[in-house]
Order: sequence, then C-alpha cells, then structure tokens
Amino acid sequence: MNSEVVTALLQQLGELQRRVDNIVRLGTVEEVDYDTACARVRLGENLTTWLRWFAPAAGTNDTEWRPPSIGEQVAVLSPSGELRAGVILPAIYSDKAPANGDTADLFRRTFANGDMIEYQNGNTQLKVAGSIVAEAENISLKAKNINLESESLRLEGTEIQMKGKVEHTGDDLSSNGISLPKHTHIVKSVGSPTEKPQ
Repeated sequence: MNSEVVTALLQQLGELQRRVDNIVRLGTVEEVDYDTACARVRLGENLTTWLRWFAPAAGTNDTEWRPPSIGEQVAVLSPSGELRAGVILPAIYSDKAPANGDTADLFRRTFANGDMIEYQNGNTQLKVAGSIVAEAENISLKAKNINLESESLRLEGTEIQMKGKVEHTGDDLSSNGISLPKHTHIVKSVGSPTEKPQ
C-alpha cells in the first residue's frame, strides 16, 4: 500500500471521527434570534451557525413557544455529524441553573422573576405564584367548594346574578352608598309607608 493511499485513508478516518464526535455536543446558548426561532451555541472554542431548537409542540393542532435562554446548557444533535445541519435540544441542568425539584411526581416551572407554576401528582392541586390573567369568551368554574381569599375582591358586569343562600359576616354591606345593616328610615306616622333609606 503506497503512501498516498495511506494518507487518503487517514484523512477519511479523521473525517469520520470528526463527524462521530459532532453527533451530540454539549454547549451553552450564546445568541437567540426570536424572529426566526434560531439560536447559536458555544461549543468550547467554536460557535455554531444559527440552528433551530426543538419545541414541545410544533404542529397544526397545537404549537408551543419556549425559546432557550442565554447561557442555558443544551445539547446539539447533528445526525450526519455536520454541526451546521444540527438542531438544539434544550435543556440540561447546570450549576447556574440547578434542578428546581427533587421528587418523581412533581411538575414545576420557575421563572427568573420568582413566578412559578406547579402541579403535584396525587394531590390534584395546581399552584401558581404570580399574577393570572385569563381572557376568554366563556369561563366556567365547577367545584364542590370554591374559596376566594383576597385583600380586595371586585366583581364588575352589566348584569350579575346570584342564586342560593347568601350569608354575610364581618364588616358593613352597602349598595349604592347605603349601608344594609345600618341604614335608617323616616316614619311619618304609624301604619304609613316609610321614606327611602338613608
């Protein structure tokens, strides 16, 4: 076997080794382009070209937007071994972003500002820390018991209906500025109708 053949074989082996090494690479997100849903990943001294990231859902029935964060540890999957044709697989816990749970039956998503969504399998309880804004044509709540606790509770609508027994305890209850338990009536004479409440 002459030297040219050996050199060619060594080059092919080197190229194959490079491709095998690049099939799965770990790195950190360095840039994100939200308009194109692409990101660049730092792999040691190398910076990838713009690559798409995997989404939890991206179909015609439903789609989900969850872009990777700058500095997030991810994996780049390149089936052919060519990084420019790879895709980003988020995410991998790191020292900067450690795991935010330690049980098998817990779903929890924590955000940078402290907001959190949590579901613990078994207690059928969904917990949300932060503000909730629900906008829909119709919202229906059905439960055996519904408890609302707040420093201030406001109901507003062109028409509000209540059905069933209503019990009020605690502070004053008023309508259009008139106290229900404290208002008074003026009586002109015994047996005559009273004046409007004051």
